[in-house]
Amino acid sequence: MQGQLLLERQKLEIKQSVVNSLGMFLAIAEGYLIVKGIHISPKFGHYDHFYITNDNPELVKLKLLNNYHIFMAQKRNYLDIYQKYDFYPDNLPVDQIKKIVESWIPYADYINEGKLYKDILLLFYEDECKKYKSYYNEIKNIPNAENNKFIHPIDQAKTIALIYKNKEDEMKKNEEKWKQQTNPTIDIVIGGEAGSSELSKKLNSITTKNEKDVLEKMKIEEEMNKRINELFFISKTLLETNKRDEKNNKRNEIKVKTKELKDIVQEYLEKYKNLEGLWSLIKPEVIQNNCKEYKNKIKKEHGYLFDDIYNIFFEDEDVDMS
Repeated sequence: MQGQLLLERQKLEIKQSVVNSLGMFLAIAEGYLIVKGIHISPKFGHYDHFYITNDNPELVKLKLLNNYHIFMAQKRNYLDIYQKYDFYPDNLPVDQIKKIVESWIPYADYINEGKLYKDILLLFYEDECKKYKSYYNEIKNIPNAENNKFIHPIDQAKTIALIYKNKEDEMKKNEEKWKQQTNPTIDIVIGGEAGSSELSKKLNSITTKNEKDVLEKMKIEEEMNKRINELFFISKTLLETNKRDEKNNKRNEIKVKTKELKDIVQEYLEKYKNLEGLWSLIKPEVIQNNCKEYKNKIKKEHGYLFDDIYNIFFEDEDVDMS
């Protein structure tokens, strides 16, 4: 009995995952029509977690083709496990999904994407269609689609973490709900607006960032990283030269560039509050280890040079630099 309950719970979890993917797939399908100029009221905006209708059409099409293949793969995986397609939402049977997609086809014809939407419709004809169209070549040929929307690497990592955390939270809520139901149900949210889901709200601080601001932030981070590397290169040449005049010049150069770097870092911190963007380019241990190494190799009276560099980033940390 306990094993049977576990299997039923696993099936519910898989079905919930498929319904979420279906919602996102349909949200992107209607979103692509919208960004191409078609005036329709979104039915699946709840699953538009990333505000795709603000993206360029090429990027939305890329997402649509990718999700076409993802949903196709999920269907096959589900069929392999359960031998039938019974993963559709309880409040939206497959026949209703067909009608919705069929209603999109005239709009798709208008934007010269009728064939794509007819292939999407075929995904919901299990009995009649066993072989589906592949769009991998089209995905490769979409011009510059990956460059149409930019996200900071740190934000990308945060997004992935938030998606996994949201999935865990959703499963916990569902488990409580299913315990109260004799015949557990899984519904799809219809009529919700883009950004209305819990995941959208969690991602809001990331998805609403202005691309120009993100690129400006990254430019400063790259400049800081460049200046850090320059400082350590000068430090290396300082250790390698035996010429007194050249040593003096290098020490003075380190002082000047350290001051310039400090000003940039302080201005950056005032605006962005932390250095996590910089740490995506250079690990803090690299700075710590280099400062310690050069300080130990240089004459004691000039060791402060590397204390100054170190303190730009770790002034409040108690680390032995001897």
